[in-house]
Amino acid sequence: MCSSDSNLDVLILDLPPGTGDVQLTVCQEVDLSFAVGVTTPSTLAIADARKGISMFNSMGIETVAMVENMSYFECDDGCRHYPFGRGFSGEATTISKNIGSNLLSPPNVCQLPISATANNAVDTGVPICISRPEDAERELKAFEKLAEIVSRELFKLPHRESSSEGIVLLDGEHFDISTINLSADGNSLLIRLFSENGALQKRIPCKNLLQFDPVTGQIKDEMSPSTDNERGDIFNKDEDVIVSIHKAHSNAKEAPSEIIAERIEEKGRVGFEVTWSDGSRFIYRRNIIALATGGEIVEE
Repeated sequence: MCSSDSNLDVLILDLPPGTGDVQLTVCQEVDLSFAVGVTTPSTLAIADARKGISMFNSMGIETVAMVENMSYFECDDGCRHYPFGRGFSGEATTISKNIGSNLLSPPNVCQLPISATANNAVDTGVPICISRPEDAERELKAFEKLAEIVSRELFKLPHRESSSEGIVLLDGEHFDISTINLSADGNSLLIRLFSENGALQKRIPCKNLLQFDPVTGQIKDEMSPSTDNERGDIFNKDEDVIVSIHKAHSNAKEAPSEIIAERIEEKGRVGFEVTWSDGSRFIYRRNIIALATGGEIVEE
């Protein structure tokens, strides 16, 4: 939907299933407001949905609703059947168990039935939300529920409190990391932080950031990922966090005596990608940069 001055108000991206490069690139390059998941009631599909939600969570993108396609069908006598399993409606398969996220609650799950009416709408190209047939009451209610959830979340965006991701406690005051830039010589990083009372700029040596694992925040000893590939992935076992790591392929006999930053690029809500002089490239989450400033991460 566009306003009269041609500025984009809302852009909806229909992403392919999975947690591959497409999703990672979109999350890193586009400042997404939130996500809506789509699944079916089967156990395998819900497991995939859980991975997707975990990945979006790790990127700082909240999943606000889940659409369950082919949730059930009703016979002419009104009896309801669940050919693919009860999914979210089953008492033994709750949201918290199948999705592993507190962000989703049952009222935010939209169950769409197997429907000849919906299928006919697809074949004719006329959505049931426009034609509004009398025999599509259940389908219309599901779509209206989804529309209400999305519109409510869009309305809340300007008034939503910022996430604690990247909030650092320095000198007894809470600061939000806004930008990270290179110094003129590249030997240090300039980190700008903002609070309710003002702003602060910290200059830190590159080694301060290099000592941290870009995902876990742990001090690196012998824990650098090793791989024969030029690209590896870090997986957080708790949340299936995926952060791309590109390693340099070099025939140099000796490593440089001191590694400095050569380029910094913001990656959506994830954090900042830093290219180092040895050719490696890491995406650092904002709270890891907060640790590098010498502050303490503020937990939610």
